[in-house]
Amino acid sequence: MNDILPRVFLCAKDIAIGAGSILIEQKKTHTIEHVKNALGTDFATSADFASEKYIVEQIQKNFPSHSIFAEEGQHTFEKKGADFEWIVDPLDCTRDYARGSSTYYVLMGIEYKGTPVCGVVYCPELNKMYASYEGSPLVCEDTQEHVSSVSSLEKSIVITRLPISSCTDEELDSYSRLQKSLIKSTFRTRAYSCDMTSIIDVALGRSDAFILPTHLQHFKGPKWWDIAPAFAIIKSAGGIITDFDGHPIKNRDLTNGLIASNPHLHPLLVDLVQKNR
Repeated sequence: MNDILPRVFLCAKDIAIGAGSILIEQKKTHTIEHVKNALGTDFATSADFASEKYIVEQIQKNFPSHSIFAEEGQHTFEKKGADFEWIVDPLDCTRDYARGSSTYYVLMGIEYKGTPVCGVVYCPELNKMYASYEGSPLVCEDTQEHVSSVSSLEKSIVITRLPISSCTDEELDSYSRLQKSLIKSTFRTRAYSCDMTSIIDVALGRSDAFILPTHLQHFKGPKWWDIAPAFAIIKSAGGIITDFDGHPIKNRDLTNGLIASNPHLHPLLVDLVQKNR
């Protein structure tokens, strides 16, 4: 793995930039191609599919033996016995993209025998690349980045996600208990619309932790492609990412919550969520 991983990493960065160019080019002309829910609030655009097609073609050209697991599913290829698998979100934050926001991403997480070893996050319009692979630091614009050193909850800035309407009253009560505890225990609690923005904030030390309560049955948590780059990125930045019990997340199972933080706060946050579930 160590022989090929740096080449995979550099290629993934180049592919992300190419896909980003497609997204910028199609931003004003994209069309909605596939509606994923009854309300029409979850959808894929022609830009999603064009970006994914380009990414998959480039992976197959450079690494034909690798498997690919892509969000839109029309360009997913499982290679039997493949050690490497690319997890691809060709356009993260599609709704924001469709509404004209400049904050959207090309995401690629790369696994080796089921373990995340590389993460690439590219924001095309802002031309920001956040990328790392196992054994390397997190790099943004040729600068090494690191999680914060804040060690007390009362001085910490913690990001969480707001609940959605599909949550039951019981789940909203549980969610509210956790949020109340965070608000009372930390310096400030924030909520962003995009999980990857939250992850990047923690990795760069702008915030100290991200708590995602996916343990609620009706909470619309992220899919694996939404979060796959986070594991390599947080680790390379010196942070920790686990479920609500403090255990590593395995088998792509995101049903028991997610905590990403610096190592000082992590045990304190595990204890806090355990008391407020």
